[in-house]
Order: sequence, then C-alpha cells, then structure tokens
Amino acid sequence: NAVKPGDFELDSMGEFKTPGVSFLMLLQDAEDPLDTFNRMYDAAATISQRLGGELKDETRSALTPQTVEHYRQRITEYTRRHIAGYH
Repeated sequence: NAVKPGDFELDSMGEFKTPGVSFLMLLQDAEDPLDTFNRMYDAAATISQRLGGELKDETRSALTPQTVEHYRQRITEYTRRHIAGYH
C-alpha cells in the first residue's frame, strides 16, 4: 500500500481502496536480480493494466521504457560488481 502505514488490512480487503501499490526488491536478496526485476516489472505492468493504473518510478514520475532499461543496466552493474566481490 502506497499510503502510510504501508500495509493492507486483510480483514477489510473487500472494501479496501488505495491510490497506489509499491513494488520493492532487495538486490542482495535475489538469487538472480535481473530475472527477479523482470518478473516484478511484468507483474506490476499486468496489475496496472488490469486495474487501469499507471506505473511510476521512485520519484513518482511516469515509468518510461528508458527508465526500465536504466534500472536493468544498474542491476547488471550491481551483479557484475557483486560477482567480482566488490560490494
């Protein structure tokens, strides 16, 4: 839930409304960070499409294909450094 406190009241999900949902991932916890990101992005895009929503980036600007590619490049660089032992 994009609204504080950031959680969902499971007992009232039938009546629940929110202006946004945040998708997060921790690179260090992902076995394959790029695959995890791609799966998360696909899930967010599907949910957004089905609910008539919009995907936003971390600054709440429209998420563009260029931004998604930039995220992928950052993840690839993180993975390269991590494999090389530079945390």
